[in-house]
Amino acid sequence: MPTFLSDPTLTHYILLVVTAAMFAFVWSRRRDRKSRIFLLVAAALPLLLFVCDFAVESPREQAVRKIRDMERTANGRDWAGTFKHVSEKFKYDGRTKSAFQTAVAPLATGHNASVHFKDFDRDNVFHLPNDQIRIGFVVQFSAPGFELVPAYME
Repeated sequence: MPTFLSDPTLTHYILLVVTAAMFAFVWSRRRDRKSRIFLLVAAALPLLLFVCDFAVESPREQAVRKIRDMERTANGRDWAGTFKHVSEKFKYDGRTKSAFQTAVAPLATGHNASVHFKDFDRDNVFHLPNDQIRIGFVVQFSAPGFELVPAYME
């Protein structure tokens, strides 16, 4: 399904509602069959968009759900669950996925650190070929007695 249907912006909804309001105004002035049909079609479009939006999970919504799952499993100290959504091509500060996982797990557990994922919005979403998506977000590690350590990841 096209992204503009499965993940519409607020602008899409506003345009359709304003269009329906314009047709409602026209119908209230004319009160004829043709105006009523246009009004019904224009009123049905925002409802159809709403159904498509909530019935189908877009690639961006899927990525956000997986990031939330990563945050939940990281704070639950389930490192395998945290890194299952991370690409095998992952590199951070010269470390691969497995090296990063081995370095972070004891550090987070030893310092009783918590992890917070934030700042992933539509501006940090990059659509790739083959229906893949790359999303940028900020990971913040916090531990008692230590400063907040933010890191930007994609």
